Amino acid sequence: MIQITKHCKNWQYLLFILHIYLFFFVQIHGQRLEIKRNIDDINSDQFQSLYVPLKKVYIETTIHSFAADVTIIQVFRNDENKPIEAIYCFPIEEQAAIYSFVARINDREIIAQLKEKKVAQKEYAQALRENHGAYLLEQDEKSQDNFIINVGALPPSTECTITISYVTELDLIDGFIIRFVIPTTIAPRYDSKQGGISSPASTNSKYVQKSPYTIKFYCLIKKIVGETGQLIRKVSSSSHPIKIDFDQQDAYVVTFDQENTQLDRDILINIELAEKQVNTILTIESNAVMATFIPSEEDCRQARNNEETNEFIFIVDCSGSMTSDHKIGLTREAVMLFLKSLPDNSQFNIIRFGSDFTALFSEITVVYNQANIRQAQQMVSHMQANLGGTELLAPLQWLKKHPPVKGRSRQIFLLTDGEISDVSAVLDLCRSMASSTRIFSFGLGMSPSRALVKGLARATNGRFVFIPPNSRVDVYVKEQLHRALQPSITNVQVIWNFGEIDVHTAPTQLPPVYANDRLIIYGLMDNISTLPSDVNLSVELYTKEDHHRLGEARIERISSIDNKGSIARLAAKALILELQHAKKAPTGSLQSRFQDEIDLKENTTEMEETTKKRIIELSLNYSILTPYTAFVGIEKRINQSNIDMVLREVPIQVSADDQHLILSYTSFPFATNRNNITDDYEISPEALGVGINGKVLKCKHRRTGQKCALKIIKDSIKARQEVILHKKACESCQYIVQVLDVYENKFRSQRCILIVMECMEGGELFNRIQQRNDNPYTERDAARYILMIVQAVNHLHKMDIAHRDLKPENLLLTNQSNDAILKLGDFGFAKEGHNEPLPLTSPLFTPYYVAPEILYHNRYDKACDIWSMGVIMYILLCGYPPFFSEGGHTISSRMKNKIKTGDYQFPDAEWRNISSEAKSTIQRMLTVDPVQRITIDGILTSSWLTELTSDRAINMNALQDVETRQQLEAAVASATDDQRRIDDDLDIEISGPEASRIAKRAAKRKQQMAVDNEEHQ
Repeated sequence: MIQITKHCKNWQYLLFILHIYLFFFVQIHGQRLEIKRNIDDINSDQFQSLYVPLKKVYIETTIHSFAADVTIIQVFRNDENKPIEAIYCFPIEEQAAIYSFVARINDREIIAQLKEKKVAQKEYAQALRENHGAYLLEQDEKSQDNFIINVGALPPSTECTITISYVTELDLIDGFIIRFVIPTTIAPRYDSKQGGISSPASTNSKYVQKSPYTIKFYCLIKKIVGETGQLIRKVSSSSHPIKIDFDQQDAYVVTFDQENTQLDRDILINIELAEKQVNTILTIESNAVMATFIPSEEDCRQARNNEETNEFIFIVDCSGSMTSDHKIGLTREAVMLFLKSLPDNSQFNIIRFGSDFTALFSEITVVYNQANIRQAQQMVSHMQANLGGTELLAPLQWLKKHPPVKGRSRQIFLLTDGEISDVSAVLDLCRSMASSTRIFSFGLGMSPSRALVKGLARATNGRFVFIPPNSRVDVYVKEQLHRALQPSITNVQVIWNFGEIDVHTAPTQLPPVYANDRLIIYGLMDNISTLPSDVNLSVELYTKEDHHRLGEARIERISSIDNKGSIARLAAKALILELQHAKKAPTGSLQSRFQDEIDLKENTTEMEETTKKRIIELSLNYSILTPYTAFVGIEKRINQSNIDMVLREVPIQVSADDQHLILSYTSFPFATNRNNITDDYEISPEALGVGINGKVLKCKHRRTGQKCALKIIKDSIKARQEVILHKKACESCQYIVQVLDVYENKFRSQRCILIVMECMEGGELFNRIQQRNDNPYTERDAARYILMIVQAVNHLHKMDIAHRDLKPENLLLTNQSNDAILKLGDFGFAKEGHNEPLPLTSPLFTPYYVAPEILYHNRYDKACDIWSMGVIMYILLCGYPPFFSEGGHTISSRMKNKIKTGDYQFPDAEWRNISSEAKSTIQRMLTVDPVQRITIDGILTSSWLTELTSDRAINMNALQDVETRQQLEAAVASATDDQRRIDDDLDIEISGPEASRIAKRAAKRKQQMAVDNEEHQ
């Protein structure tokens, strides 16, 4: 529920309340799950007219070595005639040390002070009661990468600038790429208690498709990395188009290449070093030092134990938020690669989770052999993001109840976008499993929950990676599998050889060490600004048991000493994170008779309070924000009143790959009807057909009498995508079935989308060919039909839309005349490519028409439509498909192999009178390699379509044969049903007809060809 203020013509404001109850139904195990969505039924254009106080966001950054100093500037303005309290939730990396919060208003600067959170909140509220201005910055305790800005009592027609400063350490990828990440939006997160998407940080902030505020970016990157003077080879971004200024002598300047950039994805900057990073002391400040170690294979070999790592469990997020190809698509790729790469004699299992979870094998793990691998690959190839909410706790609890057997070490590969709200509960559970389990986590998507993905690995001595969109998955799979196959070295210590200077290590317990993996260690010490420039300082990393040295970082000269305090803040932040994520102390005996529930609760509370006090102490000493402290600034005002103040919570722009979460519950980008459809149309129970997502009925407009077709589809994400793409495609193309009306209401008591389309009275193309009787069907007729199909597909491809379901059943004629127009319908499988290379991953297809790249489970693009058109053209010229199934299956293994290799023929009986141009065009369309396949433009300019084709009659006996035609239709219908069941995750194999008449006819043709060949020899 939100408050919205609108400006009326008489310059007065009217407050009203919108009530929106959103229900999202997911079918799981035969039960219908109701999920409430915290998303408004307001499109982006409407939001432009609402009063959103946040106007602009600026990011200014300086990067030196593995540390970044970041300034976030947020500009708020009150365009109303009453004071407002503006609330804005936004993300920052969890390990960031926020050290400054400043508000500027009316030429005044209010520097906020860091205080205990309860004290700060009390001062903030008290200031507003006393008619002053107040500013508060908090960190969410449940999800610690979420932050809340509170701008209290911003006067009318007044602008306020908020400046937040923090330092953060940067990730090292593959030994030579420094990655800098700025999260820009908080992804919608599933709340198990609410049974749906919740607003972040206990606010009522709403998610929108597009926000009116945008972001600007400025990043200064020092050209020399570290005291050893490493050079930078390349700077790039995988998230945004950037410009790089090379003119500055000692730094590169990076900015966005486009104005008005939306906050719909994290900002990723990759800094590629000229050489792989080596051990070095990176930076020395007057009271802190930051050292990095990258132990080699040789360094770690002697320190490893002999424990065998042989149990691998994949926990895969299949919730609705994973729908994007950047998420579930990359997940399928990653798991497929893992299944090909696990070591012999290992054990494995795959667990998919959403609102519930399901394991592939009933046993906890099974042996890694060919039979089990094939079963796993089959499941993964059809894996969809269709399991509803995001309940990660349940599968982890199940694994905890079934620990690995003696002699095994369990490694979990967890792939998720992290869109859950109960992060703390999940991490607490993981800590309790750390003695027998390591989690290697993968963060997916444009705005993953970095706190969860990092926390899962940190809590279990595992490692994390983030896979940005359009990345090569194999690099990350190889990296994580390599780590999982080697035991981590967990019992290490550091020795600071700084003479008489006392150095205190942060964190006090060092994280696990892996070969060729970076480890950052901080040291806090007294002021060393008086040290001479020529020194001999070193830091050594050892194992505690046998004192085996894993690495040494040495520096012999200090060029300068920085007094900014960045390293000290990062060191203090490391200590704070260590306290926040520390494993809970043991409770003693596990027997209930030794435990007093009250005493245990009191002891636990006492330990938690002690930890909390230590965190607050570090926070206040180093001026670093934590979940238990907050920055507060008070602006004293005279003769002001806050009585009429209204609350304005800034809407949060959803990330680009989470658009589907609000797509299904926001308005269409065109006008729809919400009244009962029977008010306007008479609906006949007679069914015209069944599409991928729903059935089609006859209907008639009550006022005009126009005959129409009504398609009824259950309201869902996929359904709305289908309608939007169909409506978008048909508006300027006469060869696509026109959408006349769209209704959003209930049909037979179920929430549905009702699509009114033009009635294609000519019926399906194949039926027309069958009914020609004495009127001969010629190659010229086939060319005319193919040209209209090509025109429709050309229109889609120019819009970067792949239809993915081209087949005769979706090709309909406008009327019964010889001049009828052939039109394309059913957009149930259609998908936009968004101008990305190979954007499609889902194995969606109808047998007979499927392209080989889909059967290979490769990433693919709209070239799959060209292949399908080649199959249709083949059928239109002879009456049967080039590839057919045997043994009564919808699509047999032999048929798949023939498609993959492009193995088909032109039997002489039906093809002797077909032109060579037609055969050549088919061959170019049925080219196995999609890169070499003819393009849509190539087809349009082919001589077969542009020049006069033969009017000699075509032998279409196969299509005229009623049984053969029924066989083809039955196989396609069976495949459509099979795909619908796979999408519902029922994993049921649907058999085709008992005997393939098409296959029999093909075998008979082969037999005749063999006889003919013998006679000619």
